[in-house]
Amino acid sequence: MSYVVFGLAIIAIAAAWYFLHSDFDKQKEKYKEAAYTLLETESRDAKAIKHTMKCLHLYCGRRTKEPDAEVAELIRELGKKLDRLTV
Repeated sequence: MSYVVFGLAIIAIAAAWYFLHSDFDKQKEKYKEAAYTLLETESRDAKAIKHTMKCLHLYCGRRTKEPDAEVAELIRELGKKLDRLTV
């Protein structure tokens, strides 16, 4: 009986890891798309730009294992746009 419970616990942990990891990837792609949208439009919403930059740092920025060069460029471009808005 304990082997069955142990096996079910391992399966539950693996399933939880899989679903959390897939959600993480979806969030990362969502914020990349939001960054591209903000760069392409003439949006003057500084709050949205700051939020997108913060989330890009969180999901795929310098604190992750493999920093993404595309994301670093997006953050740099969003920072330039934010500077133009605040001046």
